[in-house]
Amino acid sequence: MELCRGSKPKYEQLPDTPLVGNPRKGKSPKRCWFLWCLLIAWNFILMAWGFYGLKAYFNMGKPSVVTTVSCNCGATLGEAVAMGCKYDPLSVSWLPPRCRDDELTAEFNQAGPGGEWPYWADRNMTQPLTIQQVGALAAKSIEDAQFWTTFGWHVSHCSFYWRKEHRMREKRMEVERRYDRESHIKHFHMMFMSRTALNETNTKAAVRLGGDRVWGVRTEAGKNISISAQNHH
Repeated sequence: MELCRGSKPKYEQLPDTPLVGNPRKGKSPKRCWFLWCLLIAWNFILMAWGFYGLKAYFNMGKPSVVTTVSCNCGATLGEAVAMGCKYDPLSVSWLPPRCRDDELTAEFNQAGPGGEWPYWADRNMTQPLTIQQVGALAAKSIEDAQFWTTFGWHVSHCSFYWRKEHRMREKRMEVERRYDRESHIKHFHMMFMSRTALNETNTKAAVRLGGDRVWGVRTEAGKNISISAQNHH
């Protein structure tokens, strides 16, 4: 069967048989060119899919190349601000732009009960703190730079940091050194398996500058420390 016909077909009338309807007309040149263009475009699409599939096949199993970055923010709050750092509640530290995921942090900030997380200067919850006040704790010594919050905050911190690590890998970048550890992911599992009430105020964290040094968050049960900051961060 011809794709495009250049001339009209000839018909002969049968004896004693009236001719019904008009003879079939050939396809117009415009329609012919449209069909050819459609066919060519479809072949290009198939070739592109095939090339992408081959590339994915040959790259399968190859390790992703990621860039190690420094998350240093200096030694004082003044230096941190001058370096473009700001307090990241998800990281519990001041971080430069290259180490932050501001969109994910904003989502984390709104994941608490009523759309925000509670912070206190003491475990008895007598001195509430704003996020700005929590961030300013970085100017103090590590003993005085600590705040208290709920176990629900701690579980969410673990969940969101797992997401951050994945999102940073998509950008071919490593998460800050303090959290880029297998022990941190093992710690996630322990938090997810805990039967502690989410509204219990048993989580203590210290705010610091930068993300290159190792310190972290701990959860306490009564007078016994169940998760050591030095062991998992």
